Amino acid sequence: MVVGQLRLREHVETELAALPASTPPMDRICAAVQAHLQVALDLSDFATAVTRNSGQLPDEVRARLREESSTYLALWRDLLATAKAAGAIRDGLDLRAARMLVMGARNWTPEWWNPRQGSLTAVIRTAQGLVRHGLGTP
Repeated sequence: MVVGQLRLREHVETELAALPASTPPMDRICAAVQAHLQVALDLSDFATAVTRNSGQLPDEVRARLREESSTYLALWRDLLATAKAAGAIRDGLDLRAARMLVMGARNWTPEWWNPRQGSLTAVIRTAQGLVRHGLGTP
């Protein structure tokens, strides 16, 4: 499970690093949403196992997973803080609550998504739209 969380973070970091330095903050967030969903829904069963089983782990494994999860949450904290500082996030939003709500929605996706009922591209585009318009300035 730690491997799954690590692979998820590394994929998101790789996708973000490939973006031009001039990429606007909200576009970076949307790229991270895409990368996260690609791993969770297509590239890694390990990442899905993290979401489904983290509450049932022995304490020592949970502690290792918590360390990796903290690193990944810090990546998202930085993405949102950068967007907020650039004026790309609406005033009045609690960034912690926004981060956890966006994370929760993405992490729940493997529980309901079925490729026979809609494409991965459609799910990603919908998630990006919800994030962009839910967090972003009008």
